[in-house]
Amino acid sequence: MSLRSARGVANRPRRLEAPGFEVAFLRPELIGGGMDPFLQIDAFALAEPVFKPHPHAGFNAVTYLLPESPQGFINRDSLGTRRRIAPGALHWTTAGSGIIHEEVPEVRGIAVLGLQVFINLPAARKHMAPGFLHLEPEAVPVVSRDGATIRVVSGESNGAVSPLVTPTPGVRLVDVTLQPRAVFEQELTADENAFAWLFNGSATIAAGSGGEVLRTFDLVGFELDGTRVRLQAGAAGARLVLCAGPPLGEPIAASGPFVMSTPEELERAYADYASGRLGQLSASAYRSDGGVAQ
Repeated sequence: MSLRSARGVANRPRRLEAPGFEVAFLRPELIGGGMDPFLQIDAFALAEPVFKPHPHAGFNAVTYLLPESPQGFINRDSLGTRRRIAPGALHWTTAGSGIIHEEVPEVRGIAVLGLQVFINLPAARKHMAPGFLHLEPEAVPVVSRDGATIRVVSGESNGAVSPLVTPTPGVRLVDVTLQPRAVFEQELTADENAFAWLFNGSATIAAGSGGEVLRTFDLVGFELDGTRVRLQAGAAGARLVLCAGPPLGEPIAASGPFVMSTPEELERAYADYASGRLGQLSASAYRSDGGVAQ
């Protein structure tokens, strides 16, 4: 069970993208690839309803709110879903053949802290019926030992297994809090891509080639040179998320809000949206006290 070394590190803090919206775009090209089946992660602090109802097709749009987020989101979609995403909860939208959705802060002006995780669908499932999975905070398995608190949001970690059965198989999303000098380890299969984003504190990667120190806001991708990741927190502890999964290794044709396998499928997705086949969704309204209207 050899330890994996870093393949690339990029420092990506949240930056102001629009009024009320700070985000770090975590993209595979920053770390030399190795994120498949993940397409991108947007690590956000969102205080305003920046994103009006918008379409997706051909992939999964997954929202995970950090447990320390001061408030939650209201999620709505063209299937008629209306769901609160609480701090520590996950809402997994499988766009499939196409869906329109919207997520807005419960109260304007208070930042919601979380991750928007874009995960590819296998080519054979890109035209599946749209739908969603939802995991409340109390349903997330938690492992606490030796100064490490591990929330197993998706997949398996340290003997705990998330109840989610995801349409893209084998996806791990693990939220980790480390006390000073505490250690986190993750066993992986030999072919799993893995990467992590450290959003507070510092940590050292333990690998056969020697340790590499990560600082706050570092995005790190791991080589396929072992079957285990080991991180030790620095003197101030660490907060990080680790993502991993077996690569799909399939062609990608992406444009705007759609991720398909061929240009022809992209054309179909745009045509379906233009014709109204993805349904309709009006923008959320807010009350005078700043809360979302029912």
